[in-house]
Amino acid sequence: MDFLKDHEAVQQMLCLMRENGKGEEAEEFLWLIECVDNMEQQYSSVLVELQEIRKQLEQTQVPEQASMKDQVLDALQAVQEKLEQARNQLTAVKDKIISWTKNTLEDVKRLGKR
Repeated sequence: MDFLKDHEAVQQMLCLMRENGKGEEAEEFLWLIECVDNMEQQYSSVLVELQEIRKQLEQTQVPEQASMKDQVLDALQAVQEKLEQARNQLTAVKDKIISWTKNTLEDVKRLGKR
C-alpha cells in the first residue's frame, strides 16, 4: 500500500511550508494526510476480514441452515461492494491531493518565493 505521507510531492510540500514559516499549516496538512492514510488502512483491513468471514462461511456444511448462510453471504457481498466504493472514493481524494500538491509545487517553482 502506498501511503500518501510518503509521496515525494507531499514531502516536498511539507518541507516547503515549514521553510516558509507555515509550520502550523504544515501540521494541519500532515494531519489531513494521516487521516487519509489511516482510512485507507482501515478499509483494507475490513475488506480482508470480510474475505476471511466469507471463506469461513463458505466452508460451513450445515444443510439445515443453508438459506441463512446464503443470506449472510449476500449481505457480506453487499457490504463488501459498499466498502469497495468508499475505498475508491478515498483513492480519488488521494489522487486529487497529489495532483493539487504537484500543481502547487510547480506554481511555486514557476513564480518563485514571495
